[in-house]
Amino acid sequence: MALQSMHPFNKELYHKCNTPSFEVLCQNFKLLYPVLRPEDYGIDVSVYISDKAFHSGSEPIAKIELEVKGHWTEYNFPFNDIQCLAKKQKHARQPVCTYWVLFNRNLTNCGIVPFSKILVSELSVIKCRNKYDDFFYKVLKSDFVWGLEHIERYIIFKAFESANQSYKNLFNNH
Repeated sequence: MALQSMHPFNKELYHKCNTPSFEVLCQNFKLLYPVLRPEDYGIDVSVYISDKAFHSGSEPIAKIELEVKGHWTEYNFPFNDIQCLAKKQKHARQPVCTYWVLFNRNLTNCGIVPFSKILVSELSVIKCRNKYDDFFYKVLKSDFVWGLEHIERYIIFKAFESANQSYKNLFNNH
């Protein structure tokens, strides 16, 4: 069952933050090929093994939901946990591993966490702007891998980890 959110989607804020954060993400990818998807209230970025794979119609190896936290202004994330809007749980239902990449306001640092870790985090109800209650996952800071320079390598590592597990499952069952 999907959680209904009272938090309204802000299209102006989305365009102000999403394109610049995607550009910074791309600058830090050397091997993989990220593609910004058109806004459809779904996942923001599909990640392909290469530009050739993208142009030949191959499936992505990962997907990313981007977010810029306006109250995070310094380089290091200053809090012990991060609030992830619970309605984003829909992004976990992708055919590939899906990640949440969280940038600071200046786009000088970010962290990455798989949605599989978000979904096992504590669920809280929080008063938003003193107007309404909404559901948030309380994701521990320690669940993230931090640093722009680590995002691509982490996605590659998780893809190999998943492939190795699939290989083991395939051949250990025979």
